[in-house]
Formats: sequence, C-alpha cells, structure tokens
Amino acid sequence: GGISGSARNTTDLFDNLLPSRILYDATLHQNQLLTVPKQRDSLGRLIVIFKLGAWNPAVCSLNEFFRLVLVGTECNLMDPTNQITGIVGVVDLDGLHISHFLYFTPSEIRRTVKIMQDSYPLRVKAVYFINNPPVFQLIYAFVRVLLKPKHRERTHVIGRDYEKLHKFVPREGLPTEYGGLLESYDYGELEATYRSKEDIFVDLSRYGYQERQELKESVGFEPTDCRSAVK
Repeated sequence: GGISGSARNTTDLFDNLLPSRILYDATLHQNQLLTVPKQRDSLGRLIVIFKLGAWNPAVCSLNEFFRLVLVGTECNLMDPTNQITGIVGVVDLDGLHISHFLYFTPSEIRRTVKIMQDSYPLRVKAVYFINNPPVFQLIYAFVRVLLKPKHRERTHVIGRDYEKLHKFVPREGLPTEYGGLLESYDYGELEATYRSKEDIFVDLSRYGYQERQELKESVGFEPTDCRSAVK
C-alpha cells in the first residue's frame, strides 16, 4: 500500500544526505521538479520553483523528491547572500490530483512544515502557490494551521493569474510556461553545483551528527533510526 510505504520510508530522509546520492535524472532532468533561476527578484532574493503537482510515485519516492529539496536548501544556505536576503518560493501545483493524498498525508505535511520552519535558518520571505486545483484547498487549510503567523502572512494562493504573480516575481526569473522570459534552464548546471558541494556535506554528516540527532528527534524520529547516518 502507498500510505504504509510512504510512512515507512520517511526514516531515511536525512540518512546519507549527500549530493552524490540524489536521483537527478528523475527529479531534475526528466521532470524539472526543482528550478533555481539565476535571476533574483527586485529585492535580491533567490527564486526557487517547486513543481509539486508534477511529482507522482512513478517519478520517484516522495522521500527522494524531498531529499533533493533538502540538498538544495543546504546549498542555498552556503551562499551568504541567501542568508541575508532570504528566498521566495513558487510552488506549481499543476497536476495535483486526489491520488496525491495517499502520499501527502497529515503526518507527512506536518513533518515537512516542521523541518522547513524550525530546522533551517533559511529566511522564507514569500511562497506563491500557482495552478492550484480545487482539491488543494483541503491541504491548504491544514497547512495554514501549522504555519507560524509570519509564514501564514507570507503565503499566497495565485491560481493561474500569472499577471498577479509577475507583480511579485519578475518575469526574467520565471519560465515561459508561467508567462516569464526564461526560455531554457540548465538542469545539468544545477546538478553540477550541488555535486560540487559534496565534501561539505560529508563534513556536515560527520561533525553535524549531534545537531542532526536533535533535529531528527524533534521531527519525530526514533534515535535508533539515525545511527546509520554516522557511517
């Protein structure tokens, strides 16, 4: 069953979290689940585009998608500029279907929100949900309850009104499918950027063990689950 499978697999989210262990072919090259344009917004903030609706279990496990996002988040934090300016997220929900609820369970949503809100010193300045189908309201109502007030205020549901999106996110930093001016994007370069940070991740996994242990316990992992991370 999908639910038990997705629940069972969450324990290894942080285990061996290295750029060399990410499924780039499935997540980036074939399905473009994550895009990080070079163009920043008018306030100098990094733009990160997530294609959540394009994910499905035939692409990769939800865990593997999240591992890509976590590696990307760690890499973004290594740039001091991003620590100062923060980031703006665009979440494309095109393709989101009722079947996604087998995987986007309340416990999965709760864990994801907790990791992003509490575990990373990344300043998320705004999140724009686009191409959201009616079924999204069910998830969004639940997500809003979990968000801290400041994050709730920074979260906006845009739908398919790209002109509204352009008021917040410059067209230069958006692919043409969103009415933007970004005609092509080099996912190979993004992969190379992440892979180039391998040594730092190896050090993090070695010296950041105690912090990761505490993080895992704070998001509901059993301590026994993370011993393998030290190997």
